[in-house]
Amino acid sequence: MRHIQQYRHIFAYLPGLLVAAAALSMVSRVTAQRDYRTASDEEHSTPAVDALKDALKIPVNDPNNKEELEFRKRVLQERVNALQGLRELYLALLQEWGDDLDREDPVTAIDRAVHEQVANRFTQILRDGLKSGNPDQQIAAANFLAEIGVKIRGPGAPRGLTSTLATDLIALLKDKRPEVVESAGRALGRVNPDPQAAAPALQGLLKSGSVIERRAAADALVSLIQVVEVLSKDKGGRGVKASGQDIIEIGQYVAQAAGTGLRDGDVVVRRRCALALQKAGASLGELISTPRAASTLPPPGRKLSDSEKKDIQDYQTEIQKEQADEAGLARALSEAGSELASLLKDPDPETRLVAARALAEMANAQTRFARQTESIPPLEPGASSPAPPSGPEASLRNALKAALPSLTQALRDPDVRVRLAAVTALEMLDRDAVVAVDALTRALQDRDIFVRWAAARALGNLDPAAGKVAVPQLAKLLFDPDLDPRLAAASTLEHYGNLAGAAVPELSRAVGVGDTEIRIAVIHTLEAIGPESRPAVSALAKALYSPDDRVRQTAAEALGRLGPLAQTALPALRKALDDPVGNVRKAAAAALIDITRKQ
Repeated sequence: MRHIQQYRHIFAYLPGLLVAAAALSMVSRVTAQRDYRTASDEEHSTPAVDALKDALKIPVNDPNNKEELEFRKRVLQERVNALQGLRELYLALLQEWGDDLDREDPVTAIDRAVHEQVANRFTQILRDGLKSGNPDQQIAAANFLAEIGVKIRGPGAPRGLTSTLATDLIALLKDKRPEVVESAGRALGRVNPDPQAAAPALQGLLKSGSVIERRAAADALVSLIQVVEVLSKDKGGRGVKASGQDIIEIGQYVAQAAGTGLRDGDVVVRRRCALALQKAGASLGELISTPRAASTLPPPGRKLSDSEKKDIQDYQTEIQKEQADEAGLARALSEAGSELASLLKDPDPETRLVAARALAEMANAQTRFARQTESIPPLEPGASSPAPPSGPEASLRNALKAALPSLTQALRDPDVRVRLAAVTALEMLDRDAVVAVDALTRALQDRDIFVRWAAARALGNLDPAAGKVAVPQLAKLLFDPDLDPRLAAASTLEHYGNLAGAAVPELSRAVGVGDTEIRIAVIHTLEAIGPESRPAVSALAKALYSPDDRVRQTAAEALGRLGPLAQTALPALRKALDDPVGNVRKAAAAALIDITRKQ
């Protein structure tokens, strides 16, 4: 193209036909002078493909000039006619044919017609191979499709050119040769087929195929959801696209089909079907929109204006519509919940792990749905939020509640990854995880830091009355070797408030141990416990001499909250009136007033 540009000042003085002839001559010289090069980052090109690529760059200076248009059409046709074999046709389709072949203009119309010829020749070769009856041809054609996936756009094929061969691949799933079926199943999962046809066919194969065929079907289900996920995240201007609705549709069909294989006698089939459900659950979680920030909604507790009511009603309608769209996928996942729970006892650790992660993804989606609903404020003061009696949140919640015993038992799994996935699911189940309180308490002693940390967070989601049995063990966690479990333990004890009184001795000791963040968190916990924190007054008084001014300030504030119960700290507070930091002096002064004033 650079060489062509050097001669454009000459072209301006020639009639249209001579311009085209000169351009053709230049294209030929550029092609002849060049070595082989790649047509994409992965594919090695050929001279015929390079010639087509250069022809696509021939400029049309005047789209109304018939000579220029005819020349472009003739050159492109010659270049396309020179393409030989499947590989060159494929490489030709990878070239830049324009950002939008559906655009209506004379140049695009020429390119579109030529591109369609290449696409038709390409698909016909593959279709002939799939229908040939020759296993070598069939397996090779299927493998080629599996390798290229959805790279190519096609005329009248919004799912991609290769998706037009899905029907032929589905037909091969009934072949009597397992190796042919295996190749067809693998390819089917990667060409972005219509899930209404592909998923039932794969589900049927899961029910009646050989082990090799069932594994291929399970693999295809995983690929179906992976492919559409990748397509949905492709923000480029060219290529096949997928929407959120596509993800929901494919995810629903995949979840329904994958449930069939969770009890399969082959461990690989079970594991891969569970993986398909995990990926479908993860896709659902990503699709659920984040609720509006509370600051953008009217504050609760006051009478709303008509415009504010309308805003809330519109927001409620928006949430309900989204949840209605996503309900099918949530329901399909829920129906597989009991089988996934059963897999938590599978003899294969990898299968247990995938099942636990799938349940964790379902729990994440359920939590996100709940947050959406909870974010809708009531229209009248004192009224409850308009939570629907049923919907995707309810179906997922019911399935997960049924899985709670298995998730609880999984906290004893010998594989740390399974334990972590199970405790993560329990954490996201909030107060529904109350039945696991004893198991979560034991998990605070787990040898893995992440399990201990997640267990402490999960206990923080429980009602304090139920979680208080964990207080002694949470208190011990305040001295964990790692900061994160310590902070989580302090936060959970703070949430329990006066029900965490049994932790005061350990909290008193923790006031003077560790870095600033944990010491401040411990002091806040003592504040939340209230009068039962009186035995910690001495430790809080000592904290007034900490080298960190934030610790000194927080300790003074906590002593002030205890009021007359903190009398023994008065000498230290008086000294704090001379602290070099103003905020500490101010906190100490306020504490002295609150402790000494008459009640």
